[in-house]
Amino acid sequence: MDYIKIEDCCEILDSQRVPITGKDRVAGEYPYYGANGIQGYVDDYIFDEDLVLVAEDGGYFGSKTKPIAYKVSGKCWVNNHAHVLKAKDNVDTDYLCYSLMFYNVDKIVNGATRQKLNQKQLRQMLVPKRTKSKQLEIVRQLKTIDRIIENKSAQLSEYDQLIKSRFVEMFGTPLVNEKKWEVLDANDVCTRITDGSHYSPKDIEKGYPMLSVKDMTNGGFIYDECKHCGANDYAKLRKNDCVPLKNDVLIAKDGSYFYYGFVVKEQKEQAVLSSIAILRPDIQVINPEYLKTYMMSTEIVRLVGEQYVTGAALKRVILKGIRKIPVMLPPINMQNQFSDFIEQVDKLKFVVQKSLDETQKLFDSLMQEYFG
Repeated sequence: MDYIKIEDCCEILDSQRVPITGKDRVAGEYPYYGANGIQGYVDDYIFDEDLVLVAEDGGYFGSKTKPIAYKVSGKCWVNNHAHVLKAKDNVDTDYLCYSLMFYNVDKIVNGATRQKLNQKQLRQMLVPKRTKSKQLEIVRQLKTIDRIIENKSAQLSEYDQLIKSRFVEMFGTPLVNEKKWEVLDANDVCTRITDGSHYSPKDIEKGYPMLSVKDMTNGGFIYDECKHCGANDYAKLRKNDCVPLKNDVLIAKDGSYFYYGFVVKEQKEQAVLSSIAILRPDIQVINPEYLKTYMMSTEIVRLVGEQYVTGAALKRVILKGIRKIPVMLPPINMQNQFSDFIEQVDKLKFVVQKSLDETQKLFDSLMQEYFG
């Protein structure tokens, strides 16, 4: 396979980028892009064409699931955290984007705490050289699979919305409590509310999974890129109650706070770090699935954001705040009925998720075949 350098197949428009600090942004209709996507909307634009943006710093470098490049079209503004590429006539824009999404930049990024892909290294990155017709054929295949993945993901989201609607139908709106249920603080319906380890043991290649918010989804953990610790460190984490138990409710506490959450279905030899909150429900009083759904409702997330979040660059929820969250407490038999409903929906979700996983594997396989 022959390859062509980025500097030979693209115009690099980095000199046209203009960063705008948060306080100076004027809200408008045009997307404002950074390293990993839209950062907001502004009242003006500096680009109006099909472009590929590649993270310069703060990108998902080394990730197998989160891309470092994405395509934008039309009027937009780009800050200085993303390189701006315009494909020349011999390269299709979508083909360029696919070739760079999961490009291995391990040997060309600089920096320890915040890695950076500078323009000098970007220029030397290689794109597989194919005829325009072959590029378009590859793009058609990948886009078809992309659409299937989007449709299946949307179906999963619809199931999640069904659960939320069922919750409101049975119990009413959190905080509003129009059905006049008893209300207790979260601390009173849980035997323990804590978070994971506040120190990170040495990461080793093989060992006990050491999980953070970046490894979370609403369906559980993804272990592909998590850190691992040795037996001695794991023993310390277990002693400090950083090992989730069956029926614990785990909720994202830092960064994308309260965005991810799930109930632990079975206990495993794994530990969590401080970016994850651990709620241990008193199952005689509150059902874990009920508690998880309640905590991740729009009303509770808004309450947490307004009253219990600290930090500027990295938002963190304070545990003291979580413990104070008022929780509606319907009869346990009703909560259990709701949990049964979730179980039935989860069976439907499982079928869709399995199909989605198989489709994703096909996409990954083709990406490997075409771009290495």
